[in-house]
Amino acid sequence: MRWTALFALILTIGGTAYEYVPCGQYPTTITSLDHATCIPEHFFGYADHNYVPWSHGSNCTSTVDVYTSCTCQDGNGVTGHNYCVYNVSRTLDDNTANVTIGLCGVGGRCYVYDFKAFMEVDLRNLQLAKRLNMFPLPPCVAPDLEVVAGIKVAAGCEFFCYGRQNKDINDGRICALEWYSGAISGEPIVTLTGSCHNGICRTSGLYDFPMQGKCHDSERYQHYGALLDKCTYKCPNGSEMQRPDFLACLFRKNLLRRETCLVCA
Repeated sequence: MRWTALFALILTIGGTAYEYVPCGQYPTTITSLDHATCIPEHFFGYADHNYVPWSHGSNCTSTVDVYTSCTCQDGNGVTGHNYCVYNVSRTLDDNTANVTIGLCGVGGRCYVYDFKAFMEVDLRNLQLAKRLNMFPLPPCVAPDLEVVAGIKVAAGCEFFCYGRQNKDINDGRICALEWYSGAISGEPIVTLTGSCHNGICRTSGLYDFPMQGKCHDSERYQHYGALLDKCTYKCPNGSEMQRPDFLACLFRKNLLRRETCLVCA
């Protein structure tokens, strides 16, 4: 009886130690951005030609535990068909990565032939970034110019990126299409704005350049780049035409602050 009890105690201690430190590998918790991906909390289904039954947990969650390595410290493989990181790749966003999830299998490797899922994760979680060995890229900035008080536009349609190649801006943001240097301050004064497309500031609204036989804005082209007094212009037949949207228009002639203006809309 005494030997039986001792043997049972040894098994209990051994089992407890194995439960808390199974192989020296521990999972990492990842969450899909915007909860875009939803998978079972624990895998169930067919894997390696065997059926893995559902045990516990949610059938659909955007937060799961994954192993970044399926090899234990003793050389054996992580058992139990656990989720693992098969691949990590960058996305178009500097702060996110796309994680391909598979299952730990034979030989302590991660496989995707029985299960595959994708999750976009936030690398600004530096602990997660370290486990995935992929970090946010250095920041990019887009210089801006002030059109009127409190309203700023992109000075150019290009991101200037620290320590790496610059990038074109292609999100349609408002940019400075025309500007001139102020007579007193020397600072740039924006007279017309456009929108960024593939790294180029293009005209936002419909506008015809001077062509014979059309009512064109002769005043605007005689003083190209200068601030105008109003958002309409007259045609030879006496009718009025609207100038393009976002054109900067001088609304108060002040010798000290000529840049005080609004924009046409």
